[in-house]
Amino acid sequence: MNGFNFDSPCFGALLAVFLMPLLALAANEDAREVSRNLSLVQAEQLMRENAPSIRAAAIALQSSRADVITAAEAPNPQLSWNSSAINAHDSGGGPLWERSVDSVARIDQLLERGGKRSLRLRAAHAGEAAARADYSDAMRTSRMNVARAYYDLKYLQEAERIAHALVDLQSHSLSAAETRLQKGDVAKVDVMRLEIELARAQSELTDAQAAKRAGQIALTGLIGLDDAGAQLQAGDPWPSKVPLAPLPATLDARPDIVAATARSDLATADVSLAQAARTRDVTVGVQFEHYPQPLSHANSVGIGFSIPLFIGNKYEGEIARASADRRAAEDALRTTKLAANSEIQQAQAEFIAASDKLDRYRNSVIERAQASADAAEYAYARSAIGLTDLLDARRALEAIKLDAVAAEAAYAKALVTWRAAIDPSFFELAMH
Repeated sequence: MNGFNFDSPCFGALLAVFLMPLLALAANEDAREVSRNLSLVQAEQLMRENAPSIRAAAIALQSSRADVITAAEAPNPQLSWNSSAINAHDSGGGPLWERSVDSVARIDQLLERGGKRSLRLRAAHAGEAAARADYSDAMRTSRMNVARAYYDLKYLQEAERIAHALVDLQSHSLSAAETRLQKGDVAKVDVMRLEIELARAQSELTDAQAAKRAGQIALTGLIGLDDAGAQLQAGDPWPSKVPLAPLPATLDARPDIVAATARSDLATADVSLAQAARTRDVTVGVQFEHYPQPLSHANSVGIGFSIPLFIGNKYEGEIARASADRRAAEDALRTTKLAANSEIQQAQAEFIAASDKLDRYRNSVIERAQASADAAEYAYARSAIGLTDLLDARRALEAIKLDAVAAEAAYAKALVTWRAAIDPSFFELAMH
């Protein structure tokens, strides 16, 4: 029997057939691992790639860039050909070019006056700047919303973990109480109370699991994934405490204000363009005429021009409309600045309050609540306190833990909101 040649192409192809499913399975496992432990950076990257609002803003920016190209283009010349003086019964014999037909070839060119082309280009550039700022602002607000949803999900994960730990604790206590009941060490009513507390904890766990599912779906929608991504898990730790950043000297770098300013410039350019319509454009033309006749020259040239007569339309409506749009754009700019100031003041107040609350929980509240609960567990195990006191201590510890996690989430979201309101680096990242 001949030995198998492991160096043969057939063996390599056979090995690839068996290995490809294993490699695909490993890749799928890696993808599921990413979905199970999603970082905030990964969530933002998915949002950039998949979010419909970002794609819509990007398309609007591309359209505005096309408008700039259109605005820079000059009017095309018009070529026309006319034949007249055609005798339907007898136009002469011989070649077509020699027959008695008056043929005119003409080229006309519109010459725009009043700076219309430069004004169109100015308006188009302002529109492009507004669209670019809109894209940046869409990225800024989307990043903020994704981060807030991310920390909401992390809070819901922690709430589920706390609820699960309480179920485990109540289950352990019930099992111990049932054993002691058989020995006559506890009353039947205490076992029944522990059964009720276990059912209550299990109900709270079910609610926590449903809330986490809702948080996963909310984050999934913001980053543009399908329902398969609903098993996302926020894997980043809570953010560290940072000092309050000073307020910026000006808000002109905020993308929403940049966009409103650009639209005000666009409206101003549109007013100038509407006024420039009153400057008459001139259309000039040259022509070549061919009309063969006996004893005369068959070919001749001519020139001409035309201008509009402002009799019925003096562009008053267009100018009035453009002026009204300019006033609306200026009002929108003022409103945007007021809204930005209000947003910053509110974000600052929320950041300060969340920071102070987090300090209290991190520095003292959790340790004291845990020590109190441990003391109650120790005392109950030695019959120093009753079951009611033990259950009260457990409920208090669970509430404190939930409040502490809520304080972490509130601070994380306040930090993100504060950065989105004032941090220039947040704007710069949004521009990419």
